[in-house]
Amino acid sequence: MRKDYEPLSRTSGGIPRLSILMATYNCGRFLGQAVESLMAQTFKEFELVIIDDASTDDTPSMLRRFQEADSRIRWERNEHNRRLGPSLNRGLGLCRAPLVARADADDVFYPQRLQKQVSFMNAHPEIGVLSAVEEIMDEGGRFLRYKPTLTEDDEIRFFHMFTHAMSHTVVMYRKELVTR
Repeated sequence: MRKDYEPLSRTSGGIPRLSILMATYNCGRFLGQAVESLMAQTFKEFELVIIDDASTDDTPSMLRRFQEADSRIRWERNEHNRRLGPSLNRGLGLCRAPLVARADADDVFYPQRLQKQVSFMNAHPEIGVLSAVEEIMDEGGRFLRYKPTLTEDDEIRFFHMFTHAMSHTVVMYRKELVTR
């Protein structure tokens, strides 16, 4: 992993502009590609907060190497497997930025994902959460299908009663709204 980014310009108090939140459990075979795609983002002013949910594969050693290579990466390990929801809640408590982007440990992200989402959130302070279209691929990297995202508030509220109305892995939100 390379450290080819400029020094971070931070908001007041040394707080990054964005926190990326990830939880992982035994995702060692995918984790490197996911983290590399986040470190290669065009938007660089972030911290990556990772909760290892008591993985039994090589995930912890990989996380140690990532953290040594890039000071923007912070991680903690659960003592026992707590599952995704509690792990994400723990990680959210560690996120310092006003904006939080979700990332899964087995996903790869386009280089401009964060830049586009941060720019949109900055231009639209009335928006609390946004998502994006998700491309579904198999383990070999072959495209399977698109998972569209809803864009209208009433559609999102309606479908959220039955299913996840927004793609969790590409969502960005204002931390204060979730913690409140």
